[in-house]
Amino acid sequence: MIINCQNDEFINELAEDVKQKFSTILLCHADSLPEQLPNQCIVVSNALEPNQVVENLIDKKAAHIVQKNKNHYSEDILIAGNLILDPASYFNSLGSSLVSDPMKELKLEFSGPKDKSTLKSRVFDFLGEVVNQNVTESVEAIFEEMYMNAIIDAPKEAARNGHAVSSYDDGRKSSLHLLMTENKFVITCEDPFGSLLVEKFLLRMKEVYATGAGAAINFREGGAGLGCVIMFEHCSHLFLGVIPGQKTVVSCIVPTGLSYRQRANIKKSLHLIKV
Repeated sequence: MIINCQNDEFINELAEDVKQKFSTILLCHADSLPEQLPNQCIVVSNALEPNQVVENLIDKKAAHIVQKNKNHYSEDILIAGNLILDPASYFNSLGSSLVSDPMKELKLEFSGPKDKSTLKSRVFDFLGEVVNQNVTESVEAIFEEMYMNAIIDAPKEAARNGHAVSSYDDGRKSSLHLLMTENKFVITCEDPFGSLLVEKFLLRMKEVYATGAGAAINFREGGAGLGCVIMFEHCSHLFLGVIPGQKTVVSCIVPTGLSYRQRANIKKSLHLIKV
């Protein structure tokens, strides 16, 4: 059975098959974390604000923070538990390991600014009329950040860090994978550089939240230094995975079928995947 440090609430509401599958995984409540988090630990809560999620990842060296949202808690623990037990599956599946039985999916490749308009058109064709306006706005914002990071930031950071590969000149490509289920949209971007510095990424998020800029983000507008926070603000789950010098894989889960107000009440989860 999954062990909880303090609060049985986070065990009792899990489906029995999830508890049995992850018998070696520890649930640690965010309000009573030990100084040193044990291996194979999922930090759980139902009350962390986005800035507090980021702070826990930085200060407590957590890898998975899952917040208890109605009707999705067992599924979210299942995702985190699978990532702990088999992190390689995340890098090998381009986001497919985050969902089961998708209604539809689309894989796209790109390698330069000339691809953006076609890529964006394909993304919105995929969304179709299935989703409402707030999902469309979020997917557009996430797409813009993922594309810019893959085309501009990733090769630039690779060159700065002296990686062997730091451009698309040799035919390498980035990939975009879209998945739709009954209640969620998953967008994943993989670049071939593996240059994302996760600690730097998180510290930048912390700085943005500390200045109050996160609260001022408009769903249609970004700005210098806000990109990492924009993705987090537009999704319910953010996944960051890096194999240094090989690939960076970033995924976002966007809930569908909810109003703006309902989405605003969803607590955010964040995952760091390492192999």
